[in-house]
Amino acid sequence: MPTCSTCTAPTPARAVDFDASPEGHALRFDDSGKLIGVTIVNARWLLEHEGEIKITILDQIHLGPAQLQDALAPA
Repeated sequence: MPTCSTCTAPTPARAVDFDASPEGHALRFDDSGKLIGVTIVNARWLLEHEGEIKITILDQIHLGPAQLQDALAPA
């Protein structure tokens, strides 16, 4: 990923608008309306019982265990 000395990465603190996906996940948007964060609710349960996580933003996306392997690893 390119870096830029005058750029900042999206952070939850920059969120000015909040919404929820139809599946109940929390969505955070910046002041331009760009999606900058998603909080996935019950990730492990969804993967164990449904085999994937569905998040509808503009279009529904599907995330399986392989895409979330690092995020779900024990700390």
